[in-house]
Amino acid sequence: MTVSAAGNDGRIAGNNRKPANYQTAIRSIIKKEVKALMPLILLQSTPPANLPYLFAAFAVCWLGFFIYAFFVSRRRQELERELREGETEAGEGDDGGG
Repeated sequence: MTVSAAGNDGRIAGNNRKPANYQTAIRSIIKKEVKALMPLILLQSTPPANLPYLFAAFAVCWLGFFIYAFFVSRRRQELERELREGETEAGEGDDGGG
């Protein structure tokens, strides 16, 4: 419900009686809305039955991420080692002849 914009008399649109104040009008609106939404609120308060599947999918994704990070880390270490070996070989092959 909306408050009438035509006049500042505090009446609720579609309602001819004047509330004592805006707080009581708002409280009555909230009570009506809560009563209408209560079944939905109660339905959502219980944990869903498929929560274990969500947890399993979450765990599999994190496991996949850590496995990927492990292999990327190993590959990076191998490349660093190859780079160091290449630098030392290049340094040894350079006898200053130029």
